[in-house]
Amino acid sequence: MNAQLAPILSLSVAERLEIVNEIWESIANEHSELPVPAWQIAEIERRSAEMDANPNLGIPWEDVKKWVRNRDDRTS
Repeated sequence: MNAQLAPILSLSVAERLEIVNEIWESIANEHSELPVPAWQIAEIERRSAEMDANPNLGIPWEDVKKWVRNRDDRTS
């Protein structure tokens, strides 16, 4: 185990998740420095063209959110 991680790993799960979230946000804020592989760009372009050709293929975001909320209500 990395000695620098030992203090972090001794924290509660909630505390570690908070640290992970803060690290992720710091990475997301510097997204311009992250390289995007060519295959990901090609896939985004392919999916975008597919949606442009047939907009009925997708599910509206509002419907997805309702479905997720309803699913969460059933499982709690």
